[in-house]
Amino acid sequence: MAKLVFSTRTMEDQRNKSSLSPSSGRSLPPHQQKLKVSCDKKGRRGKVVTVISGFSLSEADLHDLAKSLKTLCGAGGTVKNENSVQVIEIQGDHRTKLVEKLTILGYKI
Repeated sequence: MAKLVFSTRTMEDQRNKSSLSPSSGRSLPPHQQKLKVSCDKKGRRGKVVTVISGFSLSEADLHDLAKSLKTLCGAGGTVKNENSVQVIEIQGDHRTKLVEKLTILGYKI
């Protein structure tokens, strides 16, 4: 049996839909999440981006956290879901500020 990729009834792409996605459920408490903070410039034309991965949050909570972290750093950024892993990217090298803030919020780095 073939997997449904596109349906004319819903008119949307069905490939990346997953019922077990962490973004569709509830958020885990911060002390139960282990995050990875790193800097990356690969594929970004030499520009540095701070990448925080390993979240298990709802979409709304993830966007709220990203907004507060971007405000803290005074920089732009984005939220991505890469292979069912939630990632926040913030422009520039802000690892020390972000590690301090996330530790205060109760996350394990």
